[in-house]
Amino acid sequence: MPEVKSTKEGLLRLILGTIVTTAEGMAVTLKNAFRPPVTEQYPEQRWQPLERFRGVPALLTDPKTGKLKCTACGVCARACPLGIIEVKSHFGEDKKRVLDEYNLDYSRCMVCNLCVEACAFDSLAMSKKYEHATDDIAKLRFNKERLGEFGFEYLPADSPAAQALKKGAKPSELAAAVAAAAPPPPPPPPAPPAPPAPPGGEQ
Repeated sequence: MPEVKSTKEGLLRLILGTIVTTAEGMAVTLKNAFRPPVTEQYPEQRWQPLERFRGVPALLTDPKTGKLKCTACGVCARACPLGIIEVKSHFGEDKKRVLDEYNLDYSRCMVCNLCVEACAFDSLAMSKKYEHATDDIAKLRFNKERLGEFGFEYLPADSPAAQALKKGAKPSELAAAVAAAAPPPPPPPPAPPAPPAPPGGEQ
């Protein structure tokens, strides 16, 4: 008989515990049922990344000239722990490096931000672009033109480069469009008048 009584007490405790936990769970459910929804209806609604969100690395553009800020020094490629950045350049007539190619394999990027921290010319930034889903991994290998487009979000709205893009300039022709829209340089000042000849003619 004592064993039967113990079994009955255990069953009663189990039933009471079930009722209590069910009530607690339903209370949480009812509490959240009356909260405003937080689900975003993608793709009609786009998630807005936070300020320090790390997306794909982007090449930044000079807002005044429309040219990429990158000096092709290659420090970012050496800083990348995975070696996914490729920089190709040549020396121009002024003995400075000219950027030919800048390729980044985003399929292997771990968005560590080391390339941005290594850049001494503020030519790189982590963009807020996150929609890169694809069934072709080759499409995640971005060249300098594509990386430059990712960086347009950092252009001030009133800058010459941003205004040129707003007027329909192609990214590949941005520098030329900015140069064409720039006001002409002021004319040189007039030459000073010649001094008057001394009276009486030459001595």
